[in-house]
Amino acid sequence: MQYKEVAGGICAPKGFAAAGVHCGIRANHSEKYDLALIKADVRCAAAGVYTTNKVCGAPIKVDRAHLTDGYAQAIVVNSGNANTCAANGVALAEECCELVGKALNIDTKDVLPSSTGVIGQPMVIDPFARGIPAAAAKLAADAQGSTDAATAIMTTDTHKKEYAIQFELGGKTCTVGAIGKGSGMIAPNMATMLAFYTTDAAVSPALLEKALKTVVPGTYNQMSVDLDTSTNDTLIIMASGLAGNPEITEENADYDAFVAALTAIAEHMCAEHAGDGEGATHLITCEVTHAPDLKTARAVSRSVVCSNLFKAAVFGRDANWGRILCAIGYTPGDFSIDKVCVHTIVEMFSSFETFIPWIALALLGYIGGKMLIDGIRGEETEEAAALSAGALFMQGVATSIDALSVGFTIAEYGWLMALVASGIIAVVTFFLCMAGLRIGKKFGTKLSGKASVLGGVILIGIGLEIFISGVFF
Repeated sequence: MQYKEVAGGICAPKGFAAAGVHCGIRANHSEKYDLALIKADVRCAAAGVYTTNKVCGAPIKVDRAHLTDGYAQAIVVNSGNANTCAANGVALAEECCELVGKALNIDTKDVLPSSTGVIGQPMVIDPFARGIPAAAAKLAADAQGSTDAATAIMTTDTHKKEYAIQFELGGKTCTVGAIGKGSGMIAPNMATMLAFYTTDAAVSPALLEKALKTVVPGTYNQMSVDLDTSTNDTLIIMASGLAGNPEITEENADYDAFVAALTAIAEHMCAEHAGDGEGATHLITCEVTHAPDLKTARAVSRSVVCSNLFKAAVFGRDANWGRILCAIGYTPGDFSIDKVCVHTIVEMFSSFETFIPWIALALLGYIGGKMLIDGIRGEETEEAAALSAGALFMQGVATSIDALSVGFTIAEYGWLMALVASGIIAVVTFFLCMAGLRIGKKFGTKLSGKASVLGGVILIGIGLEIFISGVFF
């Protein structure tokens, strides 16, 4: 299925607007957006998936109650306070929905609240009373609206997370957009984050919920950073149906295409979340093949990416692939070490490295020998013409093939050090080549017809040097 990445995030699909404002929940950050509002032009089919933590935020309880009919029209999100374990949490979340309903002139039960931030802190309604009308007045159905909303829901994230793709569905161009937050407390079981999807595809509430619950196990539930499951994990999707495709009411080809599109955007967002893990320097993905079933494949991959020993090895640039096997070995289910074959880049190069001196000797011996014979025969003129791009390329490969090993030796460098090392090698090679050309011109003129002979001898000598140093030293 073909997807086209488009700008606009959650505002890319038809019928959606968003905004982000500072309302004072983050009292110590006077300019940091801390309230986001997402509004649909029409009442939408909607569905949500939430944390598996037995301690859950008050907004989740309200969301579940408001989504019993499968419809919604707005989402309100605050950062800075999780509204979890607060005595007035549910009442405050309901009051926020009332404020949004009044500001947007929609039914209170069509509003879905969400919160993220510190757990166990008391909350008051005052910031929401100021911020919700301001956000409603600022709503924009463009890329800036999505960006402001994506910024407002950030906590420890180092950058905003938003994405949108287009695809064909029932002969119509449909769009799915997303924003999300989350960089810490990210573990399997819905992963810790907030994510909000919008789409203009027409999907029934029942099939929308089914599609969402089909996508989550293989995407968000496979993501991990620190093995902590939060209290406020939330993924909500609203479908406006304004793309004009025939409504998906049964599991058919259109339904499969829609699930595939949701999977594509979920995979992208998961990579954004995991790659922005608190203190993370690497993004690790694990792909499992030849597993007996999907359940086993997911269990194996989850075991690997959650292994602290393996993550420590990656961080320390220690090629300890035994830790991968160890993580696979304690995965529930049948596993036979006798059926495992380990292939590493180092191993493959080591086997190839032994042939480098022989390859250099063969190539340089052939080219140099041909130049030597032609020079003795007095065919230097024809040879000069024959030394075209192809011949020069072969000479370049032959004389530089040992540099391949140098590339592997600097593979473990950081990108800056590798760039510096490569630059130094390139500069030295360039000046030596230019020096060789000047010497060749000077002595080639003096030697006249013997230039080919001299060149052939030099190439053969280089080939012998590479061979002897590579085989015997």
